[in-house]
Amino acid sequence: VVQRVVEGWQLSSVFSWISGAPLTFTPGTTVTPFVLTTMGFRSANTVDLVGNLPKGSGDVVKGNGFVQYFSGLSVKQAPQPNFGGDPNLPGRFTNQVVVDKSGNMVFKNPEPGTTGNTAINMPGITGPSSLGLDMALSKKIRIAENKMFTIRADAVNFLNRPIWGNPNTNINSTTFGRITTATGNRTITFNARIDF
Repeated sequence: VVQRVVEGWQLSSVFSWISGAPLTFTPGTTVTPFVLTTMGFRSANTVDLVGNLPKGSGDVVKGNGFVQYFSGLSVKQAPQPNFGGDPNLPGRFTNQVVVDKSGNMVFKNPEPGTTGNTAINMPGITGPSSLGLDMALSKKIRIAENKMFTIRADAVNFLNRPIWGNPNTNINSTTFGRITTATGNRTITFNARIDF
């Protein structure tokens, strides 16, 4: 009886680590940069890098009801531009700048008629990486000379770790740097089979 309990077990696993996708900081209303193609030349609307990007600013930090990715960065209202108009006239200016913890400006919107000085898919700036472990456990039991019963359990994302989406990289958004999507809940499936 003991031999039948301990024999026929199989354990398998798949471990994976995926580095984050490259990120592009944008001044637009969408996370994807606007790309203009004219006569084979491409131009994208990115932001201007005007300060030092803090090291380690790309870490997932869970806040109170939100998830922040650029922990050392925040947004604030950009200085009002001087276009030579009457300063008493009401206007709406919603541009923002990104500042570090000391209040030093890091990113700003490009000047009118120009594109930003940062690259699409900035080197060294990536979204969250993900770590995965899938496991399977099965047991084969001989129930007759030519009949075999197999029971199996498969666990996808065995560690039940979230797979975070990319953060919002639009510097004019109130949710700049926040991650609003995650997938990867653990899934366990059981199945049984008879071979005859």
